[in-house]
Amino acid sequence: MEGVAGPPSALPAVLAFPEGDSLAAQFLRAELELNARLRELVFPEPVCYVYNPLEYAWEPHQDYVRRYCRPSADVLFLGMNPGPFGMAQTGADLPASQREALLRACDDGLARAAGLLGVSLVIGVGRLAEQRARKALAAAGLRVRVEGLLHPSPRSPQANKGWEAMAKVRLAELGVLPLPSP
Repeated sequence: MEGVAGPPSALPAVLAFPEGDSLAAQFLRAELELNARLRELVFPEPVCYVYNPLEYAWEPHQDYVRRYCRPSADVLFLGMNPGPFGMAQTGADLPASQREALLRACDDGLARAAGLLGVSLVIGVGRLAEQRARKALAAAGLRVRVEGLLHPSPRSPQANKGWEAMAKVRLAELGVLPLPSP
């Protein structure tokens, strides 16, 4: 296997660009454009599969965005959800050029999302998310406050000692507790 990727045209037909000027439609279009950009990346072995929720779960995702994507968002949480088995699912070592291409696309996507949503605060869940948010938003010229929250990774001894309590304290310090519910 030479690599894993597919051309943007390989996207399922169900992923047609949403019409309209609503924030949700703009956000969904931005996601699809980022998705097409990411599909152009080719990863060599040992990468065999690339999971893309925007392909296999587009319909419920689109419904969620249409329901909850509102211009009143003040805070954006940024992090990763590696799944029940941690990074063992996605921990392929990438050559530096591939990693940079991937991070550049994600940075651009974050900046576009933050700009569309008009958030005033991005909270990076984990040091990498916080650092990437600072870099991406500064590069895009967006004046958005960026703060960090300890990632609840099982590999982090600090996070394994009362993460929930630490997270609540940190979120209170940042002025985002109590969070409004939908």
